[in-house]
Amino acid sequence: MNIPFRSKETSWLSFNARVLQEAADPSVPLMERLKFLGIYSSNLDEFFRVRVATLRRLVSLGDHWESLDMPDPSETLKEVASLVAKQSKEFNTAYHQAFADLEENGIRLVNDEEVPKALHDHLREYFTSVVRPHIFPIMLKASAKLPQLRDLPMYLAVRLSKSDGRGRAAYSLIEIPSSLPRFIPLPEGDGDTRLVMYLDDIIRFGLSEIFSTLPYDVFESYAIKFTRDSELEFDDDFTESFYEKLEEGLKARDEGSPVRANFDADFPAPFLSLILKKLNLHSKETLYPGARYHNRRDLLTFPKLGRDDLTYEKSDPIVPKSLKKRLKKGYFTLIRKKDHLLHFPYHSFQHFIEFLQEASIDTRVQSIEVTQY
Repeated sequence: MNIPFRSKETSWLSFNARVLQEAADPSVPLMERLKFLGIYSSNLDEFFRVRVATLRRLVSLGDHWESLDMPDPSETLKEVASLVAKQSKEFNTAYHQAFADLEENGIRLVNDEEVPKALHDHLREYFTSVVRPHIFPIMLKASAKLPQLRDLPMYLAVRLSKSDGRGRAAYSLIEIPSSLPRFIPLPEGDGDTRLVMYLDDIIRFGLSEIFSTLPYDVFESYAIKFTRDSELEFDDDFTESFYEKLEEGLKARDEGSPVRANFDADFPAPFLSLILKKLNLHSKETLYPGARYHNRRDLLTFPKLGRDDLTYEKSDPIVPKSLKKRLKKGYFTLIRKKDHLLHFPYHSFQHFIEFLQEASIDTRVQSIEVTQY
């Protein structure tokens, strides 16, 4: 019997599409919609780091994957690329709609060219005192080896040139520091609208200061991000503990082969080619042109600006009736009578902590084994 099973990769993308539906739902509070956009992006990053990386490994095995009782990995990769492209358009629509709705509610996202001149002095001071100490440009040369670029952080690729057209252009990469907030609220002005900037654009605003010692006065910048193969591997070496193997596997995550490059669709082809060549990224399936900003998972940290009216109303977790006598009778006594279902976040996670604490001091308990995700 031929049962049309779906690959777990396309099934997982369908799950993430459900997250995206929440981000596009106008009945969901605005700040919560931004969170769902961030969750979708974070999920997709991990999907590429693990599942897509595994599929590429299987493709490299040739026909040996046939013994694994699974769909053709090369066909699955094509399906994945098609679904991701479709969802990317849906994401951008939801993203732009969310920020259009935010502007109607008095919160506006501005870039380095849109920020009011009255705030330029504040922006220069913020860049110099807060951002500049975290900026370490990497100058690119065609003959020089590119330093190891980290997994997931976003970079600004900068083209430096002279306004008079003389001399050769120079190229540089700047890592967007993950130790700083991605979104920076600007000081309140006379109007009712609050302005917020991406950290990326504050760095763009300060490019002339970053490269002040070089003879250039024109700076073009484009966003680019790399996702590396981060599947954890464990061999059969029993001389190492699981902890040691896990530690080694996590360290190796930052050194995996790139499986995806997200970049600004306006990226000049020669400049992009220079970077991709150094990373040995040639396959079209690894290239994902996109918008001006990447790492949208940072939307999870978008500042609330005191707008509780744009979030879900907070509710305190409740104690199930069946566990109200837990402190008097103990969890073991209550569990012997019947099963108890805890539904987070509507029920308090403290019940689980209390159960572990009770088990840890019960002399009849021989071991505590927990599966956590």
